[in-house]
Amino acid sequence: MAEPLHEDSVIRALAWNPHQSQDDYYSIVANSWKQLLAADITLLYLFAEETSSFLLAGASDREGGFEWVRSIRGTDERVLQAALRGFVEDQQPGRTVLYWPLSTPGAGAIALIVAEKSEPFAAAAIAKARRYAQTTASSLQHARMLTRLASTLAAERDQAQRMNAILQTLTLGVIALDAHGRVRESNPAAYELLGLTGTRRSRHPWEQLVSELPPRSLETFSGCILSALNGVRRRDEFTSPDGRPVCVDAIPFAGGAILVLEDLGPRLEQERELARVKRLAEIGQMTAAIAHELRNPLTSIRGAAQMITSERRLKKAREWAEVVLEEVADLERLCNEFLDFARPVEVAPEEVNLAELIEEVLAHDEPYLRQAGIRVSYRRGKRKPIIMGDPVRLSQAVRNLIRNAVEAMPEGGCLTVSVTKSPKGVRVRIADEGEGMTEEQLSHLFTPFYTTKANGTGLGLCNVKKTVEAHRGSMSVESRRGKGTTVTMIFPGGTT
Repeated sequence: MAEPLHEDSVIRALAWNPHQSQDDYYSIVANSWKQLLAADITLLYLFAEETSSFLLAGASDREGGFEWVRSIRGTDERVLQAALRGFVEDQQPGRTVLYWPLSTPGAGAIALIVAEKSEPFAAAAIAKARRYAQTTASSLQHARMLTRLASTLAAERDQAQRMNAILQTLTLGVIALDAHGRVRESNPAAYELLGLTGTRRSRHPWEQLVSELPPRSLETFSGCILSALNGVRRRDEFTSPDGRPVCVDAIPFAGGAILVLEDLGPRLEQERELARVKRLAEIGQMTAAIAHELRNPLTSIRGAAQMITSERRLKKAREWAEVVLEEVADLERLCNEFLDFARPVEVAPEEVNLAELIEEVLAHDEPYLRQAGIRVSYRRGKRKPIIMGDPVRLSQAVRNLIRNAVEAMPEGGCLTVSVTKSPKGVRVRIADEGEGMTEEQLSHLFTPFYTTKANGTGLGLCNVKKTVEAHRGSMSVESRRGKGTTVTMIFPGGTT
Protein backbone atom coordinates (compact mmCIF):
# COMPACT_ATOMS: atom_id res chain seq x y z
CA MET A 1 0.00 0.00 0.00
CA ALA A 2 1.26 3.49 -0.88
CA GLU A 3 2.24 5.96 1.83
CA PRO A 4 -0.13 8.93 2.26
CA LEU A 5 0.98 12.08 0.42
CA HIS A 6 1.30 15.38 2.30
CA GLU A 7 -1.12 18.01 0.96
CA ASP A 8 1.64 20.53 0.10
CA SER A 9 3.42 17.83 -1.86
CA VAL A 10 0.19 17.14 -3.77
CA ILE A 11 -0.16 20.77 -4.79
CA ARG A 12 3.48 20.96 -5.91
CA ALA A 13 3.18 17.67 -7.83
CA LEU A 14 -0.03 18.69 -9.62
CA ALA A 15 1.41 22.04 -10.80
CA TRP A 16 2.56 21.56 -14.39
CA ASN A 17 6.12 22.57 -15.22
CA PRO A 18 6.41 23.66 -18.88
CA HIS A 19 9.98 22.31 -18.96
CA GLN A 20 8.86 18.73 -18.30
CA SER A 21 7.38 16.43 -20.92
CA GLN A 22 3.68 15.73 -21.04
CA ASP A 23 4.22 12.02 -20.46
CA ASP A 24 6.22 12.69 -17.32
CA TYR A 25 3.60 15.11 -16.03
CA TYR A 26 0.73 12.69 -16.62
CA SER A 27 2.65 9.95 -14.80
CA ILE A 28 3.20 12.33 -11.87
CA VAL A 29 -0.56 13.05 -11.73
CA ALA A 30 -1.32 9.32 -11.76
CA ASN A 31 1.23 8.67 -8.97
CA SER A 32 -0.15 11.59 -6.90
CA TRP A 33 -3.64 10.11 -7.07
CA LYS A 34 -2.30 6.67 -6.30
CA GLN A 35 -0.91 8.05 -3.05
CA LEU A 36 -4.00 10.17 -2.32
CA LEU A 37 -6.24 7.09 -2.59
CA ALA A 38 -3.66 4.66 -1.18
CA ALA A 39 -4.32 2.60 -4.32
CA ASP A 40 -2.31 -0.28 -5.75
CA ILE A 41 -2.33 1.24 -9.22
CA THR A 42 -3.81 4.38 -10.83
CA LEU A 43 -4.38 5.27 -14.47
CA LEU A 44 -5.07 8.70 -16.02
CA TYR A 45 -7.30 8.99 -19.09
CA LEU A 46 -7.70 12.25 -21.04
CA PHE A 47 -10.74 13.15 -23.11
CA ALA A 48 -9.89 13.46 -26.82
CA GLU A 49 -12.24 15.91 -28.52
CA GLU A 50 -11.27 14.64 -31.97
CA THR A 51 -12.60 11.13 -31.27
CA SER A 52 -14.95 11.92 -28.35
CA SER A 53 -13.31 9.20 -26.31
CA PHE A 54 -10.98 8.81 -23.31
CA LEU A 55 -7.39 7.80 -24.13
CA LEU A 56 -4.78 6.57 -21.70
CA ALA A 57 -2.27 9.32 -20.86
CA GLY A 58 -0.38 8.17 -17.76
CA ALA A 59 0.00 5.37 -15.21
CA SER A 60 1.39 5.19 -11.69
CA ASP A 61 3.22 1.98 -12.53
CA ARG A 62 4.30 2.03 -16.18
CA GLU A 63 4.87 -1.67 -16.63
CA GLY A 64 2.23 -3.07 -14.28
CA GLY A 65 -0.18 -0.29 -15.24
CA PHE A 66 -0.03 -0.94 -18.91
CA GLU A 67 -0.36 -4.68 -18.38
CA TRP A 68 -3.46 -3.95 -16.33
CA VAL A 69 -4.87 -1.70 -19.07
CA ARG A 70 -4.47 -4.47 -21.58
CA SER A 71 -6.33 -6.82 -19.25
CA ILE A 72 -9.38 -4.50 -19.00
CA ARG A 73 -9.35 -3.10 -22.52
CA GLY A 74 -12.86 -4.44 -22.99
CA THR A 75 -14.21 -2.09 -20.30
CA ASP A 76 -13.74 1.12 -22.31
CA GLU A 77 -17.49 1.63 -22.60
CA ARG A 78 -17.89 1.25 -18.82
CA VAL A 79 -15.13 3.82 -18.35
CA LEU A 80 -16.92 6.31 -20.60
CA GLN A 81 -20.31 5.74 -18.96
CA ALA A 82 -18.78 6.11 -15.51
CA ALA A 83 -17.30 9.47 -16.49
CA LEU A 84 -20.70 10.63 -17.67
CA ARG A 85 -22.41 9.52 -14.44
CA GLY A 86 -19.79 10.86 -12.05
CA PHE A 87 -17.81 9.21 -9.29
CA VAL A 88 -18.26 5.39 -9.27
CA GLU A 89 -16.76 2.82 -6.94
CA ASP A 90 -17.06 -0.65 -8.42
CA GLN A 91 -16.50 -3.39 -5.87
CA GLN A 92 -15.64 -6.76 -7.39
CA PRO A 93 -14.47 -10.05 -5.86
CA GLY A 94 -10.90 -9.55 -4.70
CA ARG A 95 -10.60 -5.93 -5.86
CA THR A 96 -12.27 -2.52 -5.98
CA VAL A 97 -12.09 -0.24 -9.04
CA LEU A 98 -12.68 3.50 -8.62
CA TYR A 99 -13.79 5.67 -11.60
CA TRP A 100 -13.35 9.36 -10.84
CA PRO A 101 -14.16 11.98 -13.52
CA LEU A 102 -12.22 15.27 -13.39
CA SER A 103 -14.28 18.22 -14.62
CA THR A 104 -13.88 21.97 -15.06
CA PRO A 105 -16.70 24.53 -15.20
CA GLY A 106 -18.05 24.79 -18.72
CA ALA A 107 -15.81 22.07 -20.15
CA GLY A 108 -17.29 18.97 -18.54
CA ALA A 109 -15.22 15.88 -17.91
CA ILE A 110 -11.72 16.45 -19.32
CA ALA A 111 -10.02 13.51 -17.62
CA LEU A 112 -10.74 10.30 -15.75
CA ILE A 113 -8.87 8.69 -12.88
CA VAL A 114 -9.16 4.89 -12.70
CA ALA A 115 -7.70 3.39 -9.50
CA GLU A 116 -7.58 -0.21 -8.31
CA LYS A 117 -7.13 -1.61 -4.84
CA SER A 118 -7.29 -5.12 -3.44
CA GLU A 119 -9.69 -3.89 -0.73
CA PRO A 120 -12.34 -1.14 -0.50
CA PHE A 121 -11.08 2.47 -0.55
CA ALA A 122 -11.08 4.25 2.80
CA ALA A 123 -13.61 7.07 3.25
CA ALA A 124 -10.85 9.41 4.45
CA ALA A 125 -8.81 8.78 1.30
CA ILE A 126 -11.83 9.46 -0.90
CA ALA A 127 -12.57 12.66 1.03
CA LYS A 128 -8.97 13.83 0.61
CA ALA A 129 -9.02 13.05 -3.11
CA ARG A 130 -12.29 14.91 -3.48
CA ARG A 131 -10.59 18.10 -2.24
CA TYR A 132 -7.98 17.83 -4.98
CA ALA A 133 -10.21 16.78 -7.87
CA GLN A 134 -10.86 20.37 -8.97
CA THR A 135 -7.20 21.31 -8.56
CA THR A 136 -6.14 18.34 -10.67
CA ALA A 137 -8.70 19.15 -13.38
CA SER A 138 -7.59 22.79 -13.50
CA SER A 139 -3.92 21.79 -13.70
CA LEU A 140 -4.63 19.34 -16.51
CA GLN A 141 -6.67 21.95 -18.38
CA HIS A 142 -3.92 24.49 -17.87
CA ALA A 143 -1.28 22.05 -19.11
CA ARG A 144 -3.40 21.17 -22.15
CA MET A 145 -4.00 24.84 -23.03
CA LEU A 146 -0.33 25.76 -22.67
CA THR A 147 0.70 22.73 -24.71
CA ARG A 148 -1.73 23.68 -27.47
CA LEU A 149 -0.51 27.27 -27.34
CA ALA A 150 3.11 26.16 -27.60
CA SER A 151 2.20 23.92 -30.53
CA THR A 152 0.31 26.76 -32.24
CA LEU A 153 3.18 29.18 -31.69
CA ALA A 154 5.66 26.64 -33.07
CA ALA A 155 3.47 26.10 -36.15
CA GLU A 156 3.14 29.86 -36.67
CA ARG A 157 6.90 30.27 -36.24
CA ASP A 158 7.53 27.55 -38.83
CA GLN A 159 5.06 29.15 -41.20
CA ALA A 160 6.66 32.56 -40.69
CA GLN A 161 10.08 31.08 -41.45
CA ARG A 162 8.77 29.44 -44.61
CA MET A 163 7.09 32.65 -45.73
CA ASN A 164 10.27 34.61 -45.02
CA ALA A 165 12.33 32.11 -47.03
CA ILE A 166 9.90 32.52 -49.95
CA LEU A 167 9.96 36.31 -49.56
CA GLN A 168 13.75 36.44 -49.65
CA THR A 169 13.94 34.45 -52.89
CA LEU A 170 11.23 36.33 -54.82
CA THR A 171 12.38 38.27 -57.88
CA LEU A 172 9.54 40.71 -57.19
CA GLY A 173 10.28 43.32 -54.55
CA VAL A 174 7.91 43.20 -51.58
CA ILE A 175 7.65 45.70 -48.70
CA ALA A 176 5.06 45.55 -45.92
CA LEU A 177 4.27 48.78 -44.04
CA ASP A 178 2.33 49.19 -40.81
CA ALA A 179 -0.39 51.81 -40.32
CA HIS A 180 2.27 54.42 -39.40
CA GLY A 181 4.29 53.78 -42.57
CA ARG A 182 7.07 51.86 -40.86
CA VAL A 183 8.64 48.93 -42.68
CA ARG A 184 7.54 45.62 -41.15
CA GLU A 185 8.85 43.16 -43.74
CA SER A 186 10.93 43.47 -46.91
CA ASN A 187 13.12 41.45 -49.24
CA PRO A 188 16.44 42.08 -51.03
CA ALA A 189 14.77 42.48 -54.45
CA ALA A 190 12.84 45.53 -53.21
CA TYR A 191 15.94 47.29 -51.88
CA GLU A 192 17.89 46.44 -55.01
CA LEU A 193 15.21 48.05 -57.25
CA LEU A 194 15.25 51.13 -54.99
CA GLY A 195 19.03 51.40 -55.21
CA LEU A 196 19.54 50.67 -51.51
CA THR A 197 22.40 48.54 -50.22
CA GLY A 198 23.36 47.00 -46.90
CA THR A 199 21.23 45.47 -44.17
CA ARG A 200 18.10 47.41 -43.30
CA ARG A 201 16.53 47.12 -39.90
CA SER A 202 12.79 46.71 -39.65
CA ARG A 203 10.43 49.35 -38.27
CA HIS A 204 12.22 52.21 -40.01
CA PRO A 205 10.09 54.97 -41.63
CA TRP A 206 9.14 54.54 -45.28
CA GLU A 207 10.88 57.84 -46.10
CA GLN A 208 14.20 55.99 -45.85
CA LEU A 209 13.16 53.86 -48.84
CA VAL A 210 13.27 56.77 -51.29
CA SER A 211 16.64 58.28 -50.40
CA GLU A 212 18.32 57.12 -53.64
CA LEU A 213 15.47 57.74 -56.11
CA PRO A 214 15.62 60.50 -58.75
CA PRO A 215 13.27 63.45 -57.99
CA ARG A 216 10.47 62.42 -60.36
CA SER A 217 10.64 58.78 -59.26
CA LEU A 218 10.64 59.87 -55.61
CA GLU A 219 7.44 61.84 -56.19
CA THR A 220 5.72 58.92 -57.92
CA PHE A 221 6.78 56.28 -55.39
CA SER A 222 5.94 58.45 -52.39
CA GLY A 223 2.53 59.23 -53.84
CA CYS A 224 1.77 55.51 -54.17
CA ILE A 225 2.74 54.85 -50.54
CA LEU A 226 0.64 57.71 -49.17
CA SER A 227 -2.32 56.64 -51.30
CA ALA A 228 -2.20 53.05 -50.01
CA LEU A 229 -1.79 54.18 -46.37
CA ASN A 230 -4.97 56.21 -46.88
CA GLY A 231 -6.83 53.14 -48.11
CA VAL A 232 -6.65 53.71 -51.89
CA ARG A 233 -4.82 51.25 -54.12
CA ARG A 234 -2.50 52.86 -56.66
CA ARG A 235 -0.37 51.40 -59.43
CA ASP A 236 2.29 53.45 -61.21
CA GLU A 237 5.71 53.30 -62.80
CA PHE A 238 8.98 54.98 -61.92
CA THR A 239 12.65 54.80 -62.89
CA SER A 240 15.13 53.09 -60.58
CA PRO A 241 18.43 54.80 -59.71
CA ASP A 242 20.21 52.66 -62.33
CA GLY A 243 17.69 53.57 -65.04
CA ARG A 244 15.43 50.52 -65.06
CA PRO A 245 11.65 50.92 -65.49
CA VAL A 246 9.90 49.68 -62.33
CA CYS A 247 6.20 49.13 -61.64
CA VAL A 248 4.94 49.66 -58.08
CA ASP A 249 1.59 48.31 -56.94
CA ALA A 250 0.65 49.86 -53.57
CA ILE A 251 -2.10 47.79 -51.94
CA PRO A 252 -3.86 48.90 -48.74
CA PHE A 253 -4.85 46.36 -46.09
CA ALA A 254 -6.04 46.48 -42.51
CA GLY A 255 -3.19 47.87 -40.48
CA GLY A 256 -0.92 49.11 -43.27
CA ALA A 257 0.01 48.56 -46.92
CA ILE A 258 1.86 46.15 -49.18
CA LEU A 259 4.19 47.45 -51.91
CA VAL A 260 4.96 45.10 -54.81
CA LEU A 261 7.80 46.21 -57.11
CA GLU A 262 8.48 44.63 -60.50
CA ASP A 263 11.40 45.23 -62.84
CA LEU A 264 9.69 45.90 -66.18
CA GLY A 265 12.91 45.57 -68.17
CA PRO A 266 12.59 41.84 -68.99
CA ARG A 267 8.90 42.18 -69.84
CA LEU A 268 9.47 45.18 -72.11
CA GLU A 269 12.35 43.37 -73.77
CA GLN A 270 10.09 40.38 -74.37
CA GLU A 271 7.39 42.62 -75.83
CA ARG A 272 9.95 44.27 -78.11
CA GLU A 273 11.18 40.85 -79.21
CA LEU A 274 7.64 39.70 -79.98
CA ALA A 275 7.03 42.90 -81.94
CA ARG A 276 10.28 42.35 -83.84
CA VAL A 277 9.32 38.76 -84.68
CA LYS A 278 5.92 39.91 -85.89
CA ARG A 279 7.49 42.66 -87.96
CA LEU A 280 10.00 40.26 -89.48
CA ALA A 281 7.19 37.85 -90.34
CA GLU A 282 5.39 40.65 -92.16
CA ILE A 283 8.60 41.65 -93.92
CA GLY A 284 9.15 38.03 -94.88
CA GLN A 285 5.74 37.82 -96.48
CA MET A 286 6.38 41.08 -98.31
CA THR A 287 9.77 40.05 -99.62
CA ALA A 288 8.42 36.70 -100.79
CA ALA A 289 5.73 38.52 -102.77
CA ILE A 290 8.26 41.01 -104.21
CA ALA A 291 10.65 38.27 -105.23
CA HIS A 292 7.84 36.31 -106.86
CA GLU A 293 6.71 39.33 -108.83
CA LEU A 294 10.28 40.12 -109.93
CA ARG A 295 11.05 36.61 -111.11
CA ASN A 296 8.44 36.63 -113.88
CA PRO A 297 9.70 39.70 -115.79
CA LEU A 298 13.28 38.62 -115.15
CA THR A 299 12.64 35.42 -117.05
CA SER A 300 11.31 37.39 -120.01
CA ILE A 301 14.22 39.85 -119.89
CA ARG A 302 16.72 37.02 -119.80
CA GLY A 303 15.11 35.32 -122.81
CA ALA A 304 15.02 38.51 -124.84
CA ALA A 305 18.61 39.37 -124.00
CA GLN A 306 19.78 35.92 -125.01
CA MET A 307 18.05 36.30 -128.37
CA ILE A 308 19.69 39.66 -128.94
CA THR A 309 23.15 38.31 -128.15
CA SER A 310 22.65 35.49 -130.63
CA GLU A 311 22.16 38.01 -133.44
CA ARG A 312 25.77 38.80 -134.52
CA ARG A 313 24.80 41.58 -136.94
CA LEU A 314 23.52 43.79 -134.16
CA LYS A 315 26.81 44.73 -132.50
CA LYS A 316 25.44 47.66 -130.47
CA ALA A 317 22.41 45.67 -129.46
CA ARG A 318 24.75 42.95 -128.30
CA GLU A 319 26.56 45.39 -126.03
CA TRP A 320 23.31 46.56 -124.48
CA ALA A 321 22.15 42.99 -124.11
CA GLU A 322 25.24 42.20 -122.08
CA VAL A 323 24.33 45.09 -119.75
CA VAL A 324 20.83 43.67 -119.48
CA LEU A 325 22.25 40.26 -118.57
CA GLU A 326 24.45 41.80 -115.89
CA GLU A 327 21.51 43.65 -114.40
CA VAL A 328 19.42 40.51 -114.52
CA ALA A 329 22.15 38.68 -112.64
CA ASP A 330 22.13 41.39 -109.97
CA LEU A 331 18.35 41.28 -109.75
CA GLU A 332 18.44 37.52 -109.53
CA ARG A 333 20.97 37.72 -106.69
CA LEU A 334 18.73 40.19 -104.88
CA CYS A 335 15.74 37.91 -105.37
CA ASN A 336 17.68 34.99 -103.97
CA GLU A 337 18.68 37.05 -100.91
CA PHE A 338 15.09 38.12 -100.38
CA LEU A 339 13.83 34.57 -100.71
CA ASP A 340 16.53 33.17 -98.42
CA PHE A 341 15.50 35.70 -95.81
CA ALA A 342 11.77 35.08 -96.23
CA ARG A 343 11.93 31.29 -96.21
CA PRO A 344 12.83 29.11 -93.23
CA VAL A 345 16.30 27.63 -93.63
CA GLU A 346 16.07 23.96 -94.53
CA VAL A 347 19.23 21.94 -94.06
CA ALA A 348 20.13 18.49 -95.30
CA PRO A 349 22.57 17.43 -92.57
CA GLU A 350 25.49 15.14 -93.18
CA GLU A 351 28.92 14.69 -91.68
CA VAL A 352 30.99 17.75 -92.62
CA ASN A 353 34.67 18.47 -92.03
CA LEU A 354 34.56 22.24 -91.51
CA ALA A 355 38.29 22.68 -92.15
CA GLU A 356 38.09 20.99 -95.53
CA LEU A 357 34.91 22.91 -96.42
CA ILE A 358 36.57 26.27 -95.66
CA GLU A 359 39.73 25.26 -97.56
CA GLU A 360 37.57 24.48 -100.60
CA VAL A 361 35.86 27.89 -100.36
CA LEU A 362 39.23 29.66 -100.08
CA ALA A 363 40.59 27.73 -103.04
CA HIS A 364 37.52 28.55 -105.15
CA ASP A 365 37.74 32.25 -104.24
CA GLU A 366 41.51 32.46 -104.64
CA PRO A 367 41.42 34.43 -107.96
CA TYR A 368 38.90 36.88 -106.46
CA LEU A 369 41.02 37.33 -103.34
CA ARG A 370 44.24 37.79 -105.30
CA GLN A 371 42.66 40.40 -107.57
CA ALA A 372 41.43 42.33 -104.47
CA GLY A 373 44.93 42.35 -102.99
CA ILE A 374 44.00 40.10 -100.06
CA ARG A 375 46.50 37.94 -98.22
CA VAL A 376 45.03 34.91 -96.43
CA SER A 377 46.21 33.69 -93.04
CA TYR A 378 44.61 30.31 -92.42
CA ARG A 379 44.92 28.20 -89.27
CA ARG A 380 43.29 24.93 -88.28
CA GLY A 381 43.57 22.59 -85.33
CA LYS A 382 45.34 19.22 -85.51
CA ARG A 383 42.12 17.23 -85.21
CA LYS A 384 39.32 17.02 -87.73
CA PRO A 385 36.52 19.47 -86.89
CA ILE A 386 33.54 17.27 -87.72
CA ILE A 387 29.95 18.55 -87.39
CA MET A 388 26.56 17.54 -88.77
CA GLY A 389 25.55 20.17 -91.31
CA ASP A 390 24.49 21.10 -94.81
CA PRO A 391 27.69 21.65 -96.84
CA VAL A 392 25.92 23.83 -99.42
CA ARG A 393 24.40 26.15 -96.83
CA LEU A 394 27.62 26.30 -94.83
CA SER A 395 29.71 27.11 -97.93
CA GLN A 396 27.31 29.94 -98.81
CA ALA A 397 27.59 31.35 -95.27
CA VAL A 398 31.40 31.22 -95.24
CA ARG A 399 31.64 32.71 -98.74
CA ASN A 400 29.29 35.54 -97.71
CA LEU A 401 31.45 36.37 -94.67
CA ILE A 402 34.67 36.26 -96.75
CA ARG A 403 33.19 38.65 -99.32
CA ASN A 404 32.06 41.03 -96.54
CA ALA A 405 35.62 41.00 -95.16
CA VAL A 406 37.11 41.70 -98.59
CA GLU A 407 34.70 44.60 -99.17
CA ALA A 408 35.80 46.04 -95.81
CA MET A 409 39.41 46.21 -97.14
CA PRO A 410 39.17 48.10 -100.47
CA GLU A 411 42.92 48.80 -100.41
CA GLY A 412 43.75 45.16 -99.67
CA GLY A 413 44.90 43.58 -96.44
CA CYS A 414 45.06 40.36 -94.49
CA LEU A 415 42.09 38.00 -94.14
CA THR A 416 42.50 35.73 -91.10
CA VAL A 417 40.52 32.49 -91.01
CA SER A 418 40.75 29.84 -88.27
CA VAL A 419 38.97 26.59 -87.40
CA THR A 420 39.58 25.40 -83.84
CA LYS A 421 37.99 23.39 -81.07
CA SER A 422 35.95 25.21 -78.39
CA PRO A 423 34.29 24.00 -75.19
CA LYS A 424 30.93 24.16 -76.98
CA GLY A 425 32.01 22.52 -80.23
CA VAL A 426 33.87 23.87 -83.27
CA ARG A 427 34.79 27.56 -83.57
CA VAL A 428 35.19 29.33 -86.93
CA ARG A 429 36.64 32.86 -86.96
CA ILE A 430 36.90 35.21 -89.93
CA ALA A 431 38.67 38.54 -89.31
CA ASP A 432 39.54 41.50 -91.51
CA GLU A 433 41.77 44.57 -91.17
CA GLY A 434 39.13 47.00 -92.33
CA GLU A 435 38.06 50.22 -90.66
CA GLY A 436 35.70 48.42 -88.29
CA MET A 437 32.33 49.57 -87.03
CA THR A 438 30.94 51.92 -84.44
CA GLU A 439 28.86 50.69 -81.51
CA GLU A 440 25.77 52.11 -83.22
CA GLN A 441 26.48 50.12 -86.38
CA LEU A 442 27.12 46.97 -84.34
CA SER A 443 23.78 47.31 -82.56
CA HIS A 444 21.95 47.22 -85.94
CA LEU A 445 24.15 44.60 -87.56
CA PHE A 446 21.50 41.86 -87.66
CA THR A 447 18.57 44.18 -88.35
CA PRO A 448 17.04 43.26 -91.74
CA PHE A 449 17.59 45.82 -94.54
CA TYR A 450 20.11 47.78 -92.44
CA THR A 451 23.30 48.33 -94.45
CA THR A 452 26.19 50.77 -94.74
CA LYS A 453 26.95 49.70 -98.32
CA ALA A 454 25.80 51.74 -101.30
CA ASN A 455 24.43 48.68 -103.11
CA GLY A 456 23.74 46.33 -100.19
CA THR A 457 20.40 44.85 -99.14
CA GLY A 458 21.16 44.45 -95.45
CA LEU A 459 20.14 40.80 -95.64
CA GLY A 460 23.49 39.06 -96.12
CA LEU A 461 24.47 38.78 -92.45
CA CYS A 462 20.87 38.05 -91.47
CA ASN A 463 20.87 35.06 -93.80
CA VAL A 464 24.24 33.87 -92.49
CA LYS A 465 22.90 34.09 -88.93
CA LYS A 466 19.80 32.10 -89.92
CA THR A 467 22.01 29.42 -91.43
CA VAL A 468 24.18 29.21 -88.30
CA GLU A 469 21.14 29.00 -86.02
CA ALA A 470 19.58 26.35 -88.28
CA HIS A 471 22.67 24.28 -87.46
CA ARG A 472 22.03 24.88 -83.71
CA GLY A 473 25.05 27.16 -83.63
CA SER A 474 25.71 30.71 -82.43
CA MET A 475 27.20 33.75 -84.10
CA SER A 476 28.82 36.88 -82.67
CA VAL A 477 30.62 39.92 -84.09
CA GLU A 478 33.39 41.98 -82.50
CA SER A 479 34.50 45.25 -84.06
CA ARG A 480 36.25 48.48 -83.14
CA ARG A 481 36.64 51.57 -85.23
CA GLY A 482 40.03 51.42 -86.91
CA LYS A 483 40.73 47.87 -85.63
CA GLY A 484 38.78 45.69 -88.04
CA THR A 485 36.00 43.16 -87.50
CA THR A 486 35.97 39.54 -86.32
CA VAL A 487 33.01 37.21 -86.90
CA THR A 488 32.85 34.08 -84.74
CA MET A 489 30.63 31.09 -85.43
CA ILE A 490 30.37 28.16 -83.01
CA PHE A 491 28.78 24.90 -84.13
CA PRO A 492 27.95 21.96 -81.88
CA GLY A 493 30.11 19.01 -82.74
CA GLY A 494 33.40 17.40 -81.93
CA THR A 495 36.85 16.67 -83.25
CA THR A 496 38.35 13.36 -84.28
